[in-house]
Amino acid sequence: ATITTDDAFVTITDDAEDFGIIPAGNSVYCTDDFDISIASDVLGGTELMLDIAIEDNAGNTWNDMIFLVVEGANLDAVDYTIVNGGNGILDPGETGDISVTLANIGSVTADGIEGILRSSSGGITISDSVGTFESIPPGDEGNNYADRFVAEASYQILPGSQIPFTL
Repeated sequence: ATITTDDAFVTITDDAEDFGIIPAGNSVYCTDDFDISIASDVLGGTELMLDIAIEDNAGNTWNDMIFLVVEGANLDAVDYTIVNGGNGILDPGETGDISVTLANIGSVTADGIEGILRSSSGGITISDSVGTFESIPPGDEGNNYADRFVAEASYQILPGSQIPFTL
């Protein structure tokens, strides 16, 4: 049997195995195994697909797919707070700290989380774009309140403007 994949997250290092003689109506295990590695930046819950081609000594071929679900963290920004000693809004000409809450919708704890906050708006200057987050177990939330981002809104921004940020 031979496995292949078009998935950029999967590297196959041993793609072929011999299952020997398989009697009719039976199943067998291979004495060896296929070897793959999965990229470290795959989100938890991602489904990876491998193609398997099985050929017998008579030249008959069977094709099937193997689906693998990655166990890992999967973080989603669910809330934010602007800490500015005022109204919780980054008003024109104001500088404020930004705390972001992340939800881990994956299946393992996320540790050592570091986020980089960006904005393509010319009216926003981010003076501290790096924030670290506490460990977040699966099904829980965490934030960067202890290491917040810092952003400044230009005096040129119209009050009430909605500015997109990327984390």
